[in-house]
Amino acid sequence: MKKLLTLKRSLFPVFKYDLKMKLSTLFLLAALFSMQANDAYGQRAKVTLDLNNVSIGQLIDEIESKTEFEFVYKIKDVNIDRIVSIKVDRERITNVLNRVFQNTETTFNLNDRRIYLVKRTESERTSQPEESNLGAKVQFSVNGAVTDEDGQPLPGASIIEQGTINGVSSDFDGNYTIEVSSGNAILEVSYLGYSTQEIAVSGQTTVNIQLLPDAGKLEEVVIIGYGSTTKEKFNGAVSKVDGEALNNFSSANFEQALSGNVSGIQVLGNGKNPGENSVIQIRGLNTLTAGTNPLIVIDGNPLSEGSSFSSINTQDIESVNILKDAASAAIYGSRASNGVILITTKKGRQGSLKVTYDTYYGFQDRIDNFELVDAYDAALFDSDSRNFGYVSGGPGRSITDDNATRDANGGGKRSRIPNYLQGYLDGQAGLTNTNWTEAVFRTAAQQNHYINLSGGTEKTDYSISFGYLNQENIIMDSDYKRYTANMQLNSQINKRIRFGITSNISLVNSNPTGEAGWSNYGVDNNRAQPDPSFSIILMQPYYPIRNTDGTFAIANQLQDNNDNWDGPISENTVAQTELTDFFERRLRLFGNAYVEVEPWDNLKFKTSLGGDFNTIFTEFFAPSNIGNYRTPVANNLTQAFENNARRENFITENLLTYNKILDKHTFDALLGFSYQEESFFNTRLQGNNFADDNLRNIAGATNPSAVVGRSKWALESYFARLQYDYDGRYSLSGSFRRDGSSRFGANTKYGNFASVSGGWTLSNETFFPEDGLLSFAKLRASWGQTGNNQIGDFGSIALIDPDNYVVDGQLVPGSYTQTSPNPDLSWETNTALNMGVDLGILDNKILFTAEYYKSKTSDLLLEVPVPQQSGFSQSLQNIGELENKGFEFEIRGNDFEIGELKLGFNANITSSRNEVLALGEGQEQIIQSNGGMGFLTKVGGSIAEFYAYDIQGVFRTQAEIDAATVTPLAGTEVGDYVVRDADGDGQITPDDRVTLGDYNPDFTYGFGFTLNYKGFDFNAQFTGIEGRKVSDRMVYFAESGEGFFVPTQHYFDNYYSDRNPNGFFRRPDFSSFSSAGRLTRSSSLSVYDADYFRLRSLQLGYNFQESVTNYLGIDFLRIYLTGNNIFNSTNFRGYNPDALDTRDSNNQQTLTRGWIQSASPLTRFIALGLNVKF
Repeated sequence: MKKLLTLKRSLFPVFKYDLKMKLSTLFLLAALFSMQANDAYGQRAKVTLDLNNVSIGQLIDEIESKTEFEFVYKIKDVNIDRIVSIKVDRERITNVLNRVFQNTETTFNLNDRRIYLVKRTESERTSQPEESNLGAKVQFSVNGAVTDEDGQPLPGASIIEQGTINGVSSDFDGNYTIEVSSGNAILEVSYLGYSTQEIAVSGQTTVNIQLLPDAGKLEEVVIIGYGSTTKEKFNGAVSKVDGEALNNFSSANFEQALSGNVSGIQVLGNGKNPGENSVIQIRGLNTLTAGTNPLIVIDGNPLSEGSSFSSINTQDIESVNILKDAASAAIYGSRASNGVILITTKKGRQGSLKVTYDTYYGFQDRIDNFELVDAYDAALFDSDSRNFGYVSGGPGRSITDDNATRDANGGGKRSRIPNYLQGYLDGQAGLTNTNWTEAVFRTAAQQNHYINLSGGTEKTDYSISFGYLNQENIIMDSDYKRYTANMQLNSQINKRIRFGITSNISLVNSNPTGEAGWSNYGVDNNRAQPDPSFSIILMQPYYPIRNTDGTFAIANQLQDNNDNWDGPISENTVAQTELTDFFERRLRLFGNAYVEVEPWDNLKFKTSLGGDFNTIFTEFFAPSNIGNYRTPVANNLTQAFENNARRENFITENLLTYNKILDKHTFDALLGFSYQEESFFNTRLQGNNFADDNLRNIAGATNPSAVVGRSKWALESYFARLQYDYDGRYSLSGSFRRDGSSRFGANTKYGNFASVSGGWTLSNETFFPEDGLLSFAKLRASWGQTGNNQIGDFGSIALIDPDNYVVDGQLVPGSYTQTSPNPDLSWETNTALNMGVDLGILDNKILFTAEYYKSKTSDLLLEVPVPQQSGFSQSLQNIGELENKGFEFEIRGNDFEIGELKLGFNANITSSRNEVLALGEGQEQIIQSNGGMGFLTKVGGSIAEFYAYDIQGVFRTQAEIDAATVTPLAGTEVGDYVVRDADGDGQITPDDRVTLGDYNPDFTYGFGFTLNYKGFDFNAQFTGIEGRKVSDRMVYFAESGEGFFVPTQHYFDNYYSDRNPNGFFRRPDFSSFSSAGRLTRSSSLSVYDADYFRLRSLQLGYNFQESVTNYLGIDFLRIYLTGNNIFNSTNFRGYNPDALDTRDSNNQQTLTRGWIQSASPLTRFIALGLNVKF
C-alpha cells in the first residue's frame, strides 16, 4: 500500500518520522546486514506492464498489485495525476522507475521491498537533459513500421522517445506515428519476446524498425487448431519444425524431413516411387483396425485421408506444427486420435518485391545391405538344391546319378542338373554372369527449381511461387516430374475487415515402377509390369538380359533353349519393364478464401470456404511379345487398362474469437462451426486381345469391360475453446467439439470430444531466482478425448452387390446384401493424459522438454463373429480396449558464440509401448498371417508381435535326428532345422510358436547440430532406432534355401552342406518342401533386427559477402552442398528397415505391422545447390 507522508497542521512541510517509519527503518537496516545485495528482492524483482494513458497514481497501484513493493512518498513531492504510458516485459523495477521519472522533479530510492519517492535535489535536476518533452512544443513527426526478422508486422509494439514518457503503440499492421521533440530524438522500441532497440531519428520522417527475438524470452509462436499462441502460454504437447530445417532434407515429400527432427514422430513406408506417401506415426499406435494416419491441415484446410503429400512443395512451407497430445488435438474431434499436423505456407512480407530463386542438381544411389550371389555361386547353390531335393525324394538315390537315372527314379525336371551349369561348377571363365541388381537399379539424377515472388504494402501482402522437380527413380525406366504453383494474398481492406486467399496447384507426370498388387486393377500378375526390386531374386545370374542379336531374352525362350528343364519363374524383368507402359498423371488444386471482420475491438468473426480437387489418371499397356513366363509368346494377349479417379472435397468454417485483458487476467475464447463434404468418383476400363499392339484404344479389345465406383462422406462440427492466463503464471485451457459423421450408425451419428489443460510458469513467480542457471520453468498437464473415424464410408450400413441367379433354368440379374448393418457403429475414442515440464537454461539458450503420456482407446473397431442365421459370418462392432504410453525428451540449444563461431544443437529420444487390454467377448487373441509369417495380438501383449517357431540349430547327422527327445516335424532330414519345443509336450506343433518382438521400436532418437563461421554454415542431423523387428518377404525367400530363388551372399556363406558342416541355415532344396523346410517362412530366422543409426541430412553452405552481392546487383547469394542418408549403419540385410507394407487394408497394416511385402532400397542423395535473392 502507499504511505502518504503529510503534516496537515504544520505551516511548513516537515517529514513525519512516525512509528511506522521507525519500524521500517529497523527492518531495512536488518535486511541490509543480513542479506547480500545481489540477493535482495529489490535487486532481482521484475515487472510486466502494458498501460496506456494512466496516472502516476494508477501506475503505482498497478506495480504494488503485481509485486511485493510498497511506495512511500509525500504528496507534494510527486505529481500523481501526471499521465504516462508504458509497456515493459519482465523489466527490472529500477529501469521502469528511471523511465517513468526521467526529466521530472521526482526521483526514488530503493530499499528491498520499499520504494521511496522523493524530490530531486538541485544537483540532480541540473544533471538531467536540458530539454524535457513534458509539455514541450512538438517539433518533429516520425512514422514507420515495426516488423520482425522476417518482415512480419508487430502490432502493439512500444515506441517511446528516449528520456521522456512520450510514446505510442504500433497498430495492427505494425505501423506507428509519433510526435517527437526534435529531429535528433532517439526512439526506444520494444515488443514482448524481442530485444529492445534504440533508433536515432537523425532527421528522418520515416523510420522502419526491425526487431530481433530476445534469446532470453520463450515467445516462439506455435500454430494450434484454429489459432496460434506462444510456447510459453501453451499447455499441450506440440513440436514445431520450421521451413529452413525441412529444406535441409531434399525430397519430393515434406514428411521425410520430419524424421529425427522431433520427438514422438516416426516416418515409415516403402518409398518405391518418388512422391509416394510415407506413413507418419505420432506417439505409437492407438488402433487395431482403423486408420493410423494423422490429420493433415494446410493453412486451415483439413485434407482428405490418404492425400498425396507430394503435391505440397516443401519450399513453400513456413512451418510444421505437430499436435501430439489429446488436449492439443481434441479441437479436431473425431479425426484427431492419431495426432494432427498443421502446415503453414509462406506469406508475403511488407516491402518492395523480393525474388528468391533456389535450385539444386544431384544424384542418388542405393546404400542398402541386400547382396545376391553371382552366377558361379548361384550355380553351386542350384546344383546343391537339385541334388538335395532329388536324394531326399526316395531311397536308393545318389547325387552322382545322371539326368537319365534321375528321370527313371521319378525325379522330374527339378532334379535334373542342366548341362550349362557344369561350366560354372568347373569355374570356367567368361560365362554369362548377369548382375540383375545392377541392371535394375541405377544412379539416378534429380534436379529442382524454385522461385518465389513476395512483397506487400502497409495493407496488403502477397507471395507467389513456382516449383519444378524432375527426379529419376533408382529403379530403371521410372521417373517423376512435378510442377507446383502456390499463391497467398492477404489484405487489410479497412480497420475492421481483412481478406485473404490461398491456392496451391500441382501437376505430376510419372512412370511408376510395377507393383505386386496388380490384381487391384484386374491385371494378370504374369502379364503386368513386374516389381523389379523383387524380381531380381527370381532371375538367376546365368540368364542373359539380351540375346546375341540384341533382342531381349525372354523367359519362355530360355526354357525352350535349355534342355527342356523347368526354367526361371519370372519373366526377364528388364524386358518386361521396358516393353510395358505404365503412366500416371495427378492434377490437384486446393486452397481457401476467408473474410475476417472485427465489429468491435477484440471481437473477430472469420468465415472461410475451402476446397480440394484431385484427379488421377492411370494407364497401363502390355504388348503381345512379352508376358507370361511359361506361355509361348504366340499365346500371349495384349492387355490394357485405364483408371480415372476424381476426388472433390469442400469445407466451410465460421469462427468467432474474442480476447480480453482485465488487469492480470487474459481471456481468449473461440466458437466455431465447420461442415466438410467429400465425393469420390472412379471409372476403370480394361481389355485384352487387341488386333494390333499399336492400336491401344480399349474399345478395340476383344472383351472390354468397365467398372464404376462412387463414394461420399460428410462431417458436421461445432466446437469451442477457452484459454485463460493469470499474470503469466497460471494458465488454463478447455475445448469441446461435437462431430456428426455420415460414416457411423443411425444411433451414433454424433459424438462429443472434450479436453482440459493447465500450466504453472514457475519462472514468473517472485520466488524464482532471476540470476540462476534456469531462466524459464513451467509445469503442465492435459487431459482430452479424440476420435478415429477412418473406417471407410459405409461401414454401418448393409451394402448390396449385384449377382446373377438361376430362375426356372434361366440366369437373371439380382443382388444380395454383402455386409451386416450396425446402427450403433461409432468411432473409436482415445482418452489421453499428458504431463510435461519445460525448462529454459542460460537465458533460454538451451530449451529442455520432458513429456509423459498415457492413452486408452476404447470402442475399438473389430470384426466379430455373428450367428450364421443372420446370413453373415462377421459384423463390424465397437469392442475392445488398447493402452499406449511412453515418454519423450527434447533439448535444443541456440545462439552459442565463440568468437565468430555460432553453434546450435538439438537432441530427442522417444519410447512408446502399447498393450491390448481387451478384445471381443470371450476373445483373447487375434492371429493374422502374411506371407507365411504369423502375427499375434493378444490381451496383455503388444499389437502384432511376430509369432513363429524358434529355431535352435540344424540337424547335422541322422544320429541327431534319431536321438532327438522331441519328435521332429514330418519329413525332417539331415540339414533341416531343430525347432524348440516351447510348450514342452514332446512334439512340434503350432502351439510351439513364440512371440519374437514387434515392429514398434523400444526407442527412437535423433540429434543434430548447426555451425556458422563467417560466411560458412554447416548442419547435420542424425537419427536412429533400437529394438525394432521386421520380416521381409524378399529376404526370407532369398534365405529360405528354396531353389527357385537366387540366394543372398549371407545365406550362401552359411548354409549347411558337406562344404560347410557348421552352417546355421538349412540345406537348399529344389523339390521337396517338407514341413521342416518351409519353416524358414515362419521362424525366428525370418524375424530380423531392424535397428539403425543414420546420418539423415548434411548441408554445407557459403554465403557470399556484401561486396560480391553488391557487385552483382543482388541481395543475397549462397551456394551449398546437401545430402540425404549419407551413411546408414544397420545389420538389417534387406532394402530399408523403415519399410512398411501399405497396400493392404487398415486391418492388415496394423495387425501384421512389420511385414515388408515389397520395398525399395534406401538411397543416398548428394546435390549441389544455389540460392539467390534480389
